[in-house]
Amino acid sequence: MRITVGNVIRVENPTDDLIAWCKEHLTIPNPEYAKKVRMGFWLGNTPKVLSLYETRGNDLILLPFGTLRNLSHLVRESVVVSDFKPPEKVEYGEDVPLYDYQETAVKAAMDAHYGIIQSPAGSGKTQMGIALVKKFGRKALWLTHTLDLCNQSKRRAEQYMDKSLIGTITEGKVNIGKGITFATIQTMCRLDL
Repeated sequence: MRITVGNVIRVENPTDDLIAWCKEHLTIPNPEYAKKVRMGFWLGNTPKVLSLYETRGNDLILLPFGTLRNLSHLVRESVVVSDFKPPEKVEYGEDVPLYDYQETAVKAAMDAHYGIIQSPAGSGKTQMGIALVKKFGRKALWLTHTLDLCNQSKRRAEQYMDKSLIGTITEGKVNIGKGITFATIQTMCRLDL
């Protein structure tokens, strides 16, 4: 098998074991279907399940990027190639000051290369997120649910990095930053990027 990792994971000539694993683990109940059933709505063409993979000829296309880690036991003998352009390094400047518990969380996220930081209100999640962006030294998109949270996060970032690195995508206006871009989910959903 040859595996190309890009915006999707493409597996050329997948084994039967890999296809079976995908059928078992990458097919999930459709929440929209369940909602319509629960509320007694017409189902129409709403699929009962969602497949997070598809086949194209002899290729298997896996949508969730994190899936590759779960497949290591099935793809050991495979050739894995990257279809990603190497990311540009961004110089954000000095590190963000953190408390010990924040430093522990940031280090764990750095070691894992991805993840979710779940922490109580007021514990400094924004501070930790900005620290992570600076430590990774790559371009970042910061999404929030509301414009207030977006502006609050942006103001916090401005305390620790040059304003020329910061951009926004809000209220339908796109201003992508050289380093980090803050955006609201509502605006991102409406834009055709």
